[in-house]
Amino acid sequence: MTAVPNEPIILFAVNTKCSVEPLVLHNLATAEIKGGYSTFSDPQYLKEDDDTTLRQVDFIVANPPFSTKNWTYGLKEYGRFDGYGDRPPQKNGDFAWMLHIIKSLKRKGKAAVILPHGVLFRANAEGTIRQSLIDKGLIKGIIGLPATLFYGTGIPACIIVIDKENADERDGIFMIDASRD
Repeated sequence: MTAVPNEPIILFAVNTKCSVEPLVLHNLATAEIKGGYSTFSDPQYLKEDDDTTLRQVDFIVANPPFSTKNWTYGLKEYGRFDGYGDRPPQKNGDFAWMLHIIKSLKRKGKAAVILPHGVLFRANAEGTIRQSLIDKGLIKGIIGLPATLFYGTGIPACIIVIDKENADERDGIFMIDASRD
């Protein structure tokens, strides 16, 4: 997937606080921003001709809230959790966000998602989902990040790189340990 010269970049932002500061900093003040109590439970970006289907995009960069405890409150499904062997646990929304992001990507879409380091080793439903993502070849890379990198949390994080293009042919995961100084 390559950029097309002279084609505009369309940016969609989801922010629970409807903050525009990050977009202004990148000279993108005219981007479309939607928000509300829970843009996860009630997605704001749907297909223009079908409000029962999530809008799909080429690229996603996301830093969802870590380990959301109430992600199922008022949830509208949109088929986001189908096909991964289990449903994300009700008390931890990390994989719920990951599956939402994957569902929101086009057939050759790519994403970088910042999540707590725990998504790499938690068991039960999360282990089943993680194994399914690996088996489907959706995870292209993992970058381990240090603790205290993000304001408000001392836990280590990671960036999960998702790539749907040629996922069925992928036979490994590129890993980087960036957790040290």
